[in-house]
Amino acid sequence: MAAPTFSNVDERAGLLSFLNRQLFEKPTLPQNVHLGRKTAIVTGSNTGIGLECARQLLDLGTSKLIIAVRDEFKGQAARANLLSGRSAHPDNTVEVWKLDLQSYDSITTFVERTKSLERLDIVVLNAGVMKQFFDLNPSTGHEETIQVNVLSTALLAILLLPVLKAKNSPDQPGRVAMVSSDGASWAKFGEKNSTPLLAALDEREAFDPVGRYSTSKLLNQLFVTELTK
Repeated sequence: MAAPTFSNVDERAGLLSFLNRQLFEKPTLPQNVHLGRKTAIVTGSNTGIGLECARQLLDLGTSKLIIAVRDEFKGQAARANLLSGRSAHPDNTVEVWKLDLQSYDSITTFVERTKSLERLDIVVLNAGVMKQFFDLNPSTGHEETIQVNVLSTALLAILLLPVLKAKNSPDQPGRVAMVSSDGASWAKFGEKNSTPLLAALDEREAFDPVGRYSTSKLLNQLFVTELTK
């Protein structure tokens, strides 16, 4: 059975297109790419997309891979998973660093630690949550899906940009990638006209797990659009 094609953005953003990509499309690794001497960070890399992203970076020869995770025990288990079956090489290392996106202190501590790296080439901001129940972050007072997926991720990106610039040369700049979701195109975002916006997103009555996750991914995309200007 041939996979259907989609000719415009609206169609590609739809549920049918999403199911098509999940069932019929298999991404392939780029050819003739070697990441030797490169250092990469992947947040939320102890499971799921983050873990597989970390695996592909190792497959492409990344010299230093940093698994940035909230739970260091799970991070060590992921490290063992990634290294299983690979030949040990003194020039290739996998390290586990603690990073809790529910805490601004954890974020700033993590960023300070990156300043000790010899170089930093790739940052994949993958960590995120999909909360099933409404919770406010105890330290910031904001709803936790928005806190982790949007506010903390944006802060981490902004703080890491100077580090990336300092650890690279203009002819070989570092790269930041933020993992998004097709859910961004499905967001109803009923709070979009609210002022202030964060206060509206902190209201328990407006919370819906799937809708809030989709909204958080849409806000991520809007943030990246502004960041690139």
